[in-house]
Amino acid sequence: MVTYDFVEYRLEQWAAWSAGGHGLGFPRMSVEGRAMKGGGGGGNTMHCPDHVALVERVVLDLSDEHKALLINRYIKRRPLHRLVKGIPRSTARRRLMIAVFTFTRRAYGIAAEANVRMSVYKVGRDVV
Repeated sequence: MVTYDFVEYRLEQWAAWSAGGHGLGFPRMSVEGRAMKGGGGGGNTMHCPDHVALVERVVLDLSDEHKALLINRYIKRRPLHRLVKGIPRSTARRRLMIAVFTFTRRAYGIAAEANVRMSVYKVGRDVV
């Protein structure tokens, strides 16, 4: 069963890989990221693990707002009050939760999203 902890763990692995792979041994930038910057994949990249590639594909497919929220929160490690300028902390938290739920639905399916929602709301858990 997919829970919030599982999704959080996968997003954290993706973030570590994207930001330099501290302790995971992953490359600094994805092949997609290098291609977007015009650098190409080259021969110096390591194989991207399947679970990280899945997260990368889904995040790149999200809306610009959801993509920015996940990148700012997980890769750039911005605190909640700095995720989106000029909005209250509670609104930023709600938007981040929606981004996490949307990511979960696209990566693991509708049933998984329902499980994640239940694992968050059932225990009154805060996403951040």
